[in-house]
Amino acid sequence: MSVWTRRCLPEKRGNILFCLIILLSSLLLAQCQTVPATGETRLSIISTVEEIRIGREADSQIRTTMGIYDHEALQDYLGVLGLKMAKVSERPDLPWSFRVLDDDVINAFAAPGGFIYVTRGILAHCNSGAELAAILGHEIGHVTAKHTVIKLSRMQLVQFALEALEQASPVGEDLGALAGVGLQLLFLKFSREDELEADELGVRYLIRIGENPRRLIEVMEMLERVSRARGGGDIPQWLSTHPSPGDRRVNLAAIIEPLDESSFNPDDRESYLRRLNGLMYGKNPREGYAEGGLFVHPDLRFQVRFPSGWGISNQKTAVFGSSPDGKAAMRINQADTDDLEKAVRGFFAPSEIAWEGTRSIDVNGNPGEIGEFVLRTDQGLFEGEALFVIYRGRIYQIVGYGGNAGWRAQRAVIHESLLSFAELTDPKALSVQPLRLEILSLRRSTSLREYYEQRGSPIGLEELALLNRIDPNREIGQGQPIKWVAAGQ
Repeated sequence: MSVWTRRCLPEKRGNILFCLIILLSSLLLAQCQTVPATGETRLSIISTVEEIRIGREADSQIRTTMGIYDHEALQDYLGVLGLKMAKVSERPDLPWSFRVLDDDVINAFAAPGGFIYVTRGILAHCNSGAELAAILGHEIGHVTAKHTVIKLSRMQLVQFALEALEQASPVGEDLGALAGVGLQLLFLKFSREDELEADELGVRYLIRIGENPRRLIEVMEMLERVSRARGGGDIPQWLSTHPSPGDRRVNLAAIIEPLDESSFNPDDRESYLRRLNGLMYGKNPREGYAEGGLFVHPDLRFQVRFPSGWGISNQKTAVFGSSPDGKAAMRINQADTDDLEKAVRGFFAPSEIAWEGTRSIDVNGNPGEIGEFVLRTDQGLFEGEALFVIYRGRIYQIVGYGGNAGWRAQRAVIHESLLSFAELTDPKALSVQPLRLEILSLRRSTSLREYYEQRGSPIGLEELALLNRIDPNREIGQGQPIKWVAAGQ
């Protein structure tokens, strides 16, 4: 027990809280630092070395779960542009890293320590390198202002205080639950302030490299147009994780309005668009897709039929299925070993899992093992069945499970679904290719609508208009580059 805890063993709640306030005040005074990027004094109990370590751990997980887009030229371009901005920031010596993620969602984010990510989805919707720089400047601002570090520091400090309080008094647990609710509201408030601060820092870095900061406003407008086009229910991820209150654009406009726009670099729209030629657009069907209840994976050449009516979600490292009532689920993933016995024992190793062994089984010509289990969790008991199949030199784990009632209701259809694992032989599925962006220069003046009617595209006219940010009926000048989406070859 610490000295502080021993001193805080009074009989009354008021005295406990008084000691806690003294403890928190002392720690706050000792750990407050001035953030060079903002000039503000903020709580930070995480060192730069620790911040970088946290960022590197996050980077490893992000690379695994989301994947890096395989396009060396685009990766190099992003790295050069990002580093150019980072070097004029207040933290030039961080191990800055800028990566394009293989994800079609419209998103960009930063991890502590200078690890910045943009998705190919947001690249497709940018219309110039200046717009991409505006996104990067905002994310760099989150790092230089230490927003994540400050938030983690608060969480660590509060966690420390609550643990001390729980040791000191039986009422601590109740107080901790109340504190958690208040902290959520506090962090929401700060996140909105953080966005305004990151906007302003992004403007600062854009000006320092000669790019027009007005492009950040244009990015926000683009995101809002995409959100409206999707009915407001499926908003771009960047807009979801970076709240856009009305005063953000007003605040930016007030900062940008006095600036002389003629002093900034000329628009690089055409050169930027040329870099996007061949960019994968939308989801990559080579990595798996569902038609009805059938999930197929062309690259790995397997298929599985999920129970009728189930939802299917395909991630980079696993495929998930869930029953309509949410009471049963399935998961397909590769084992981290090519030894069947190790895969089986590794899955059943946790003490929370009870099982009585497996039996050998032939799954459409592929050897495997199958067995039932019971899993103990804080939410109660879950029952399930796990299948391990050797296929094309890999071991696949296909697990179905549910709560007691859910498992009893779905057990038969889940078992049937497990055993549907088979080789994919459909030529059409095996040859499917992702959509690609093409950058075209029109040979004559025409409207997007007229050109669409002549050539066609796998996506709709309105989506193409959204990509290009033009009215589909407006005339496009001869030679003007436009984005087009075509079927992959």
